[in-house]
Amino acid sequence: MRVEVSKMLVEAGPEVHKYASRALSGTAQDIEWFLDTGQHIARARDQESATIEELVAVVEREGKRADAKTKLAEEASARAVTAAEKAKEAAQKAAAEAEAAKDDVARSGKAARKAASAATGAADAARTAIRASHAAVAASSRAAYAATAASQAAATAGNAAARAYNSAIAASKDASQASAAKNAAIAARNAAAKARSAATAADHAATASAQAASAGSAAANAARSAASAASSAATAASAAGKAQAEAAEAKRQANIANANATLATNAAGMAQTLANTSASAARDARDTANSAASHAEKAAEAAEWAAKYAGQALEYAKKSRDFANAATEAANTATAAVIKAIDVEKKAREAEWQRLDEDMKQAREEARQLAQIEAQELAELAEKRTQKEQTDKATKDLIARAEAALKANDLGLATTVGRQAAVALLDSHGTWSREAARFALSGGEADIHAWIDTDRTLAQQQDDHETVLYLAQISSPAIAEAAQKALESDAPDAAATFLETGVIEAAAMDNRVQIFRILANSPGTAVKKAANDAINADTATALHAFFNTAYQEALKEDDAVATATILANAGPYTKAHAQAALDGPAWMRRNFVATVQHKTAQLDHDSATHIAAIQGANAAAAKIAYKAQEDAARAQEAAAKARDAAKEAAEWAGKAQASADQALSSAQEAQANADAADKSAAAAQASADKAKKAATTARSAARSANFSANRALNAANRAMASANSAQASATHARASAVQAGQDAKTAAKAASQAHQTAVAKRKAELAAAAKKAAEEARKARESGNNPVDSSDNDSVSGGDTPWWRDAGWWADATNKLSITTGFMSAGLGISSLVFPPAAVPAGIFASVSLALGGISAVFTGIEHGFTSQKFWGSVGSASLALITFGQSKWIGALGGGKVVTKITQFGHDLVSPITGLLGL
Repeated sequence: MRVEVSKMLVEAGPEVHKYASRALSGTAQDIEWFLDTGQHIARARDQESATIEELVAVVEREGKRADAKTKLAEEASARAVTAAEKAKEAAQKAAAEAEAAKDDVARSGKAARKAASAATGAADAARTAIRASHAAVAASSRAAYAATAASQAAATAGNAAARAYNSAIAASKDASQASAAKNAAIAARNAAAKARSAATAADHAATASAQAASAGSAAANAARSAASAASSAATAASAAGKAQAEAAEAKRQANIANANATLATNAAGMAQTLANTSASAARDARDTANSAASHAEKAAEAAEWAAKYAGQALEYAKKSRDFANAATEAANTATAAVIKAIDVEKKAREAEWQRLDEDMKQAREEARQLAQIEAQELAELAEKRTQKEQTDKATKDLIARAEAALKANDLGLATTVGRQAAVALLDSHGTWSREAARFALSGGEADIHAWIDTDRTLAQQQDDHETVLYLAQISSPAIAEAAQKALESDAPDAAATFLETGVIEAAAMDNRVQIFRILANSPGTAVKKAANDAINADTATALHAFFNTAYQEALKEDDAVATATILANAGPYTKAHAQAALDGPAWMRRNFVATVQHKTAQLDHDSATHIAAIQGANAAAAKIAYKAQEDAARAQEAAAKARDAAKEAAEWAGKAQASADQALSSAQEAQANADAADKSAAAAQASADKAKKAATTARSAARSANFSANRALNAANRAMASANSAQASATHARASAVQAGQDAKTAAKAASQAHQTAVAKRKAELAAAAKKAAEEARKARESGNNPVDSSDNDSVSGGDTPWWRDAGWWADATNKLSITTGFMSAGLGISSLVFPPAAVPAGIFASVSLALGGISAVFTGIEHGFTSQKFWGSVGSASLALITFGQSKWIGALGGGKVVTKITQFGHDLVSPITGLLGL
């Protein structure tokens, strides 16, 4: 592309030269923009100096692009046909199995699941067909651009012909005009040669467009066939009658397949229509360019003849009329070329809006699917949280009963109930509590009694101490200092008190500042009300509750209102994305409001820029064509004067003036379009700047979350190592006592003492670490050195080596994640990081709070399984997906996976571009 731009500089007008130089000094995107749009703006501005060489370069480039897009369409079509054949085979097999399994629940369920899988495959085949059709549309659009440029080249050649004929008439009468006639002849021949080159390139573009449309149509036919087979399989599965839930899912997937097949059919129809139009336009442009070339060549011959016999024409009047008629014919050809170019541009716009409409329909269907999935998963999560709360209460009751039995010296009951309580705590978020329970269960009755009496409480306190240190390491100086005091205190409940109330009190000032920052950014009505309510309550608890729950719920409400408002006033691309967001889950609207609206506004402005540029180029071509008409009319005027036909000469003079006026009007229109294009380009840049700023804010928020998650993983590593070391010491002490011949009770006491010694040592280490964390937080804030805003926090790794690459980690993966989410949940509602993100994102706290449901809610809805590397790679970001209510980072970690795997089993390119953008 850089070479293409450099070539344009050779004979470019001043504006083209300026725009091209600017592009060459910029990025690859700047060069792409210049080739697609900027050059048209520049040519519209240059008008007179726009050369036919430039136009031919455009035709050739767009012809090559049309060919490249055709290859993409053909490849996509081949994939669609293959996928459809496989889906059809799977559907037919599923239907046969369903029929054979009528009375067998297990077999019919399996058959129904196969039918659902086949239907999903059919839907993917349909989506591939849609992509093939879109590739065909892209090829046709490029062919249309080539046709437009070829038509403009024809207009330029026609203008050169008219001028050559005019010069020939002048030279026939006046020998002094011979030199001008020679120059006009040379210009006409050059224009003719270039016009023929443009015609050849336009012909290639027409062929590519037709081939691309054929590929898209074939893909759509295959998709329809696969969808029909999938529907039959689903019907058979439903008729099997036993596995109704699986059959219903198969039917749902078949409906999705049929819906996508319909979209594919419509997309293919659109591609066919545009391809026919653009191919026809390209061929018309080819014929027009060839015709214009012929006129230019004849004009060159006439001008050369006139130059040779300048002033000697014996039949000057007859020659003048012949030349004038030829000039008029050439001018008419040029005008017809421009009219066709304008029609091509109109058809291209219609195709653009139709494709956007197809994308929106697909995106809305996908968004509705995602909304249904979210509702289902939230319901399942609520049920799991209810079950967890019931389990927690039951565990507390068991502990209370065990303590009461031990106090009453009912050792048998204490042992039985104590074991039950210890088993329940094996799933605890706290590593010390988990290891203490394991140790007790591995021993005898005396160990259970020791656990009930002292070890359980000691382990719980130590878990609290570990959590306090974690908060000190991620929070502001105020919280870190309060955490340090709690860890240095000798009061046994100091850490628990800090976690329950102390951290909320310590965070109050920072929370208040953060809320005022939110209010300063002109939030929506619901957020403003929730924020003011928290400020007016003026309690640490209210400020904490705002970030813990109120902010997210209020922002959801405001996002819905904002999306609807934008929908009512935006450009076509933004409207399409807003409509899909309204149909989708809450996180999709959050994405739209936070970042996507700025990107789509840029798309709208870019589209407006391109439309204005193309229309400006057409207006410039019209100006050339009308100038050709003016020259032809002047030639007719001269011919009429040669025949002494004064009245006719006056009529042609009037026509010449009318053409001159039209040329001036077209020039003004070209200028206005160029100005509009510049204005739209500036607006697009402003939107791009907003999008970049929003992305920076999102990155800041994500880094804050990842910083906390990385610290949580490190804390889990340290806590597990310390707890394991403590239990190893206790195990050794117990074994030594037994070996020394002491009784079980004495051995258990020795183990408990060893455990207490390890806890005391670890507590001292935690206090020192908290003091260090407080000092580092204070120094960081004073120096402005932000440890959060680092590329190290662009992902969650939990150290130098990502956890999924640490083979030793896998053996205890679930335990570690549970412990990690336990640490993260302790920070709910605390916005006081050392350097909080520029815009406090809703969802940071509520998303993490889902971790309280046992294993983090990150696990919910991930299909890849607990042993999948993809799953582990997504966990950290998913647990703190700040600005998207827990969804966006799933998508990022899986390369588009969260949305994609919910909609299709194959690639990201099968999802609507609108859904894809809303999901990033």
